[in-house]
Amino acid sequence: MDAWISNNAAGLATVLAGVAEDPRFKDNLSRFVTGWSQKDPAAASDWIAQNPNLKLPDYSVRRAFEALAEHAPAVLTAKLTALPAGTVHEQALGGALSALVKTSPQAAADLFTAQATVKERRQLIGRVTAGWAAYDPAAAIAWTGTQPASTTRDAGVSEMIYVVVKTDPPRALSLASMASSPQAKDNLATTALAAWHTIDATAALAALDRADLSSEAREKLRTRLQRRQ
Repeated sequence: MDAWISNNAAGLATVLAGVAEDPRFKDNLSRFVTGWSQKDPAAASDWIAQNPNLKLPDYSVRRAFEALAEHAPAVLTAKLTALPAGTVHEQALGGALSALVKTSPQAAADLFTAQATVKERRQLIGRVTAGWAAYDPAAAIAWTGTQPASTTRDAGVSEMIYVVVKTDPPRALSLASMASSPQAKDNLATTALAAWHTIDATAALAALDRADLSSEAREKLRTRLQRRQ
């Protein structure tokens, strides 16, 4: 198959598209798309756009657009726009964001803003916030703060907490203040404190007493953390 990918990928694509519904060829199709993405991500992504109903494995679509973001980021918007709305677009955008945020987080944020549908935003915002926080927490937090207060932003904050808590637990806990509602604030603070507890149980329990949590959430979390010990 590697020889086909190198010498006649388009021809093999036509053959595999014709037998894609046959379960005997599904693994070959996935392997082909992944390999083609490494050789020519632009052509592979075009083929995915032309065959959106082939039901490719999600990771194949993600990997194709990760490779596109790594090697040809200038064409990402056009390639993503060519995809129909739905699962394929969500997986493709997710792959592109995961790769792009490592080299150009602001570009990843801009791509998310321009391309993510309302449904996709909640699922994918964490690719931006968590990925960006791994390199520049302050910038990631600032960008997240510009997003409208919503369950989407809450999801982005939650993913960011898991990254920030590894190096700065108090800062991770403070991110709960970005919550869109009192319930979301309890949930985010709980996430931060529970993660902190795995790093430094004594400090986390002390922070629990001072945290801005409802009484119910505080005692529920205290019971949960005490059971760990």
